[in-house]
Amino acid sequence: MAQDCSDPAPLCFVQFNNITVDSTGNGPLMADLNCANPAMNGTLYQITTIAPGDFQILLENIQCDTAGNQLGDGLILTVYDSADPCNPGPASIIACEMVSDQITLDLTAATADQNFYVAIYGDMEAGDSGPADCGYELQTSGEAVEFALTVPSVQYEILLGQSVDIEGVTGVEEYLWSGSGQITEDTMANPTITPNGIGEFTYQVMGTQGDCEVTEEVTILVQPNIIPADVITPNGDGINDEWYVLFLDERFDRADVRIFDRWGQVVYKSIGYGVTQLWDGTNNGNRLPAGAYYYVIDLKTSESGEGPVFTGAVNVIY
Repeated sequence: MAQDCSDPAPLCFVQFNNITVDSTGNGPLMADLNCANPAMNGTLYQITTIAPGDFQILLENIQCDTAGNQLGDGLILTVYDSADPCNPGPASIIACEMVSDQITLDLTAATADQNFYVAIYGDMEAGDSGPADCGYELQTSGEAVEFALTVPSVQYEILLGQSVDIEGVTGVEEYLWSGSGQITEDTMANPTITPNGIGEFTYQVMGTQGDCEVTEEVTILVQPNIIPADVITPNGDGINDEWYVLFLDERFDRADVRIFDRWGQVVYKSIGYGVTQLWDGTNNGNRLPAGAYYYVIDLKTSESGEGPVFTGAVNVIY
């Protein structure tokens, strides 16, 4: 693409990894900046810093089409700071290099929102009829230009129907969330997300800083709700002799399970509820009378080791 001084292409940090090739042969002339003979088909980029400090410009993987005779076989990289990028003047040139392989330039920004211009165009030496069409990779990095979209490193884990209040997302000016289910305020850094099913759900947040974009992901694991049986018949016939809680044993090994009689006395308790821990209607090996008993199940799935809590009744029938 040819240079456009009225709208230079924004140059983003390490994410920028675009192969740029100008094969039109009719780009505008770009005046020699005391570096080489005049050349055409230049491309102009703009770097706007986000903080004072050091940064680097890397030009590499140069691939020039030199099939024609008397064509240049390299590029010219010019960096300058000017209010008029089409007419920068020698005094505003920061660096000017002829490059055939790769080069890294170390630069320093005095402030945030400081504009630097990077011009890249074909090298022409004496006797060349024109510059070759070249592709390349151009990147910037460093504290003055890099921004980082920060997201939580943990995987959220909830039950079906619950929501997650995302916390700790920072680093850019604007945000946009996407993914299945309901996302409340999808342009906020920290929205509320309600998945619409069971399983692992991945949500993408795109962060924007000026014209630059970066994306990260957040994962939410949705577990099915537990389903406690409401009746047991511990009569030894092998049917409903023990109290089953569907999905509890295989998913919530930290769950605190307690069963109370009508007077509030604990008749059963356990941490976890595996196949060897099923309640059989007894208390310390003694058979309990028929009637209603009351359970409290604390799944202890939160980071603080609490809840959600399920309560209800189970009837013992002989």
